[in-house]
Formats: sequence, structure tokens, C-alpha cells
Amino acid sequence: MTSLTKSGTLGNLLGIVGPPLSTIPLSTIMWFGLYFILGYFFYASIFAAAGALVSRVEEVSQVVTVIMMLIIVGFSPPIFLFSIPTVLWRSQHP
Repeated sequence: MTSLTKSGTLGNLLGIVGPPLSTIPLSTIMWFGLYFILGYFFYASIFAAAGALVSRVEEVSQVVTVIMMLIIVGFSPPIFLFSIPTVLWRSQHP
């Protein structure tokens, strides 16, 4: 069982560093679980609604492509801005 701990073999292979998972508060784990489930059902419902719009299987890829483009456009700006947070912060606060 010690091979699965932070200092064990698996921890060394994965490069796990930092505090052990037991130090994460239970409320943080519960919030993560809630947002994970809500996000999963949100995206599942969007794709289910898109699937209901088409009548043939061949048309699904066209609808899914549009949805995926919207998702990527929504995720791209935060990823870019989080990679350079000091530039955004300095431009707002001299």
C-alpha cells in the first residue's frame, strides 16, 4: 500500500509533489463534485439538443462542429489571459 502514497513508487513515477490529498478540505471536494456533475449535464444537454435537431446521422457532424467551435471560442480567451496574468493586471492598475 505504501507504493501508492506520495513518497512511493507511483508518486515518483507521476512526479506528484506538494501536500497529500488528505489536506484538501471536504467542502472543496464537494464543490468540485457539484460543479463537475453540473458541467457534465450542461454539455450533455447541449449536445443532446443538437442531436435532436438532425434527422440523419450524417448531419450530426455539422451541428457538433458548430457547438465545438462555440465552446473553443469560449475557452480560448481565459486560457490566453491566464497565461499572462501580470500583463492584464498591469494594464488595469498602473
